[in-house]
Amino acid sequence: MRVYACTERGTRHEKNGDALLVGRRVLTEGEVRLTGSFAYLAVADGEGGLPFGEFASSFVLSALAARERIDGDALREINRALLCEAREHFDGSPMATTLSGIAFTADTPVLFHIGNTRAYALRRGKYLAALTRDDTVVYRMYERGLLTKEELPHAKSKNQICACFGGGDESYFTPTVTPIIPELPLLLTSDGIHDHVDAETLEEILTAVPDRAEAARLILALAREHGSTDDATLLICDPAPSQSGQAFTK
Repeated sequence: MRVYACTERGTRHEKNGDALLVGRRVLTEGEVRLTGSFAYLAVADGEGGLPFGEFASSFVLSALAARERIDGDALREINRALLCEAREHFDGSPMATTLSGIAFTADTPVLFHIGNTRAYALRRGKYLAALTRDDTVVYRMYERGLLTKEELPHAKSKNQICACFGGGDESYFTPTVTPIIPELPLLLTSDGIHDHVDAETLEEILTAVPDRAEAARLILALAREHGSTDDATLLICDPAPSQSGQAFTK
């Protein structure tokens, strides 16, 4: 696999609450381009409305990187460790983070997700399909028919999440963990990207711009142009040249 990933602090933020995991390496600022086999690819977004979001995202990714395999029990243990850390060292702070990623540590890769970070696959190299659904109040309203798809991007409190790591209470921890044979390319994003650049535009850029660093910079520039002041993170994973156009199999 070939991976290009970058994360950038929001224009109104003192610290970057987003973080990336490529293999077992956590990145909290800047960019990385790597080729090889990776245990994990993941994006975490520390909740900006709560204190210590940047700690929560890095803590969860570092704990994830130390695991040999990922399943629901492993994620639950990481969540309990974050809650314990908050109680013991941060005066019970309700620090929280979202997480989306794929683990390649078993025979069948596993998609794991909680919150409103996202994972996409560019199917047949042409069609960008969402692999995750947002754990947000407005998306739950959409599922119940209270909002239309067109109203979603403009709804009030669209970033109010209803599931996360941490949050001061174990009841917020309701992740999805799903075996998956992902097609490459893969795209992982935080809401600083996908709240401001729609899926159709992401698809156009990924299909038209083969240089992934150039594609990522274009996506980031569009997000800022469209009003994103949030931390912004994206990860693009392509097949290695000999795997071009193929689904990933371990």
